[in-house]
Amino acid sequence: MAVLPVADPGIRLRSFRTTGESEVPHEAKKPVDRSRLTADLTAASVELLSAQCAVDRVRLRYSVPDIVACADRQTLKQAIASTEALFRFFSQLGAQIKTDESSGRGEL
Repeated sequence: MAVLPVADPGIRLRSFRTTGESEVPHEAKKPVDRSRLTADLTAASVELLSAQCAVDRVRLRYSVPDIVACADRQTLKQAIASTEALFRFFSQLGAQIKTDESSGRGEL
């Protein structure tokens, strides 16, 4: 399991498995509850859109130097760490989609 680096002892990050690091062989896994997965992805998508809107409001109102100079460092570090974790996770999803599409697997 990949563990994300901690820049500050006060920041706790979740870890994500990287591709190929499954604890259980693919054949032995429980079947995916597709309706639950769809509901979870829909909820996460709404939350991500909300977060993106909140960040856009800050980005449009304040300059980067002003944010860095005036904002709480711990808050900024936590936001950066969260964003980096999301980037890594969605990069893994994107890579898997490309792999599936190139091998002809397409959609689930």
